[in-house]
Amino acid sequence: MPFFQNTTATILKYTPSDDYNEYGEKTGTYEETETIPIDFQPLSPQETLKTYGEILQDTYKIYIDIDVDLQSTDRLLIENKMYTILGTPMKMNHLLKPSHIKVNIQLLRDVSLE
Repeated sequence: MPFFQNTTATILKYTPSDDYNEYGEKTGTYEETETIPIDFQPLSPQETLKTYGEILQDTYKIYIDIDVDLQSTDRLLIENKMYTILGTPMKMNHLLKPSHIKVNIQLLRDVSLE
């Protein structure tokens, strides 16, 4: 792996259900699937401005192994804090074949497992 593992993350896969909440939105559940090593780094204000057109708070980037199955609907649990994925996980191909996946994430302020 071409990144520096400095912590781990637990992937929570989203499973939609047939039920709806009081706002008419489809509901679903998150289920823990696996724990993976990650390279966890802050996302600078310049990077968020360039990527999203505005400065976002509590945003980070992580680098994970190319073989990890991570979808944009999944959530990540890192050090007892819940994060959502911004955009789509990007396969980075600095060499001839993709070597790792870069994922931009944002802290969910209303969800904490402390």
